[in-house]
Amino acid sequence: MTMSPRDKMLALLAKTPTPTLVTALLTLEASHRSQEERLVRAMTIEELENRFPAASAAVAAAFDADEALLDAGVDTDGVDYVAVLIAAIPTAAVSA
Repeated sequence: MTMSPRDKMLALLAKTPTPTLVTALLTLEASHRSQEERLVRAMTIEELENRFPAASAAVAAAFDADEALLDAGVDTDGVDYVAVLIAAIPTAAVSA
């Protein structure tokens, strides 16, 4: 059975070392993204969240905290999804 392009991409990301994924994500964040780059960004985020559930939970907690502030009438700058995600990944995994 032939793999779909999405499945091929997911398999490639699953084999990619974490430091490479983080670097790629930061590069994508700094660029003007085409439709294809946005897709790769989303899939990279998904792979990092799968590898590091605690980092994914940290992002969810950051959004919840931001929403609570907004509900309380406090103006915020929002949550930088990628920054929170990467900050919550263990340092040893990023610098390995």
